[in-house]
Amino acid sequence: MSDGGKSRSISEGKSPLSVAVVVPTTHRVENVLGLAQQVRATSPLLATITVVDNGPWADKSGWNELDGSVVVHQSYLGAEQAFVLGLKSAPSADWYLLLDHDADLHEMCLATLLAAATDSDAVYSANQGGDGRAWNRGNGLASEPMDLTTETVAVDFAPWSGLLLNPRAADIVKSQDSGYFFGWDDYLACWRLTHTGIQIWGVPGAVIGNDRLDDWLAPWRAYYRARNHVLFHRETGFGDMATLLRVRGKDLYGAFADRRLDRASAMTRGFMDGLMNRRGARMVPL
Repeated sequence: MSDGGKSRSISEGKSPLSVAVVVPTTHRVENVLGLAQQVRATSPLLATITVVDNGPWADKSGWNELDGSVVVHQSYLGAEQAFVLGLKSAPSADWYLLLDHDADLHEMCLATLLAAATDSDAVYSANQGGDGRAWNRGNGLASEPMDLTTETVAVDFAPWSGLLLNPRAADIVKSQDSGYFFGWDDYLACWRLTHTGIQIWGVPGAVIGNDRLDDWLAPWRAYYRARNHVLFHRETGFGDMATLLRVRGKDLYGAFADRRLDRASAMTRGFMDGLMNRRGARMVPL
């Protein structure tokens, strides 16, 4: 494993370290309050918490117990634009940590992540689920063994949740407006970061769990997964069309095999919209 670029430490001459945590949610107040408690309990850092409550049920109500600030937007922003709004609303900090509202921080997660972040010019990613499946190294997944140290592994792509951004990287993410709405926008952000010379390091010892969503196979999710895969390929040139067709075809076959015709229809529509470069929120979460 790499040392993650230990030539410079952001903590040198700065005590305590400041971190601005950004959490988008669709009015999942209890989830976020629990996550905020984990942030306070699992790391000795000086943290602020900015919540972006978006969607038709977004409201100021229920947030009085939050030790942080809340931005309310009463329509769906999608993950990308919710994180963008949160970063724009968050106070200045040494680091900016992005977290999904269903994130579950394992013990010492943030302390390990911050201890690994020795290069102020790099971006770091926590380990989702403990096995590195969320990290992509181009043509495969990061396969380094799990450990509980601050060792790092170079990765190309990582999910939004668990990304630790330096101020320059945060500014780059703030400028992103892909129109993807849901999915693949985190990979696009990583692609943009690496193409401006910013290294992304995965931290296997900083483990974040996530609740399994009941609507993981919902048609609207299938639509964006298919459409945005095509848009990402069009925009970045990453990968090849044969692999894209194989992956999307496998998903489509699975939907037909499970007799989920609504999901199969959404995938087909998404694929066609991707080819036609149609963007934005064309299906809303139900």
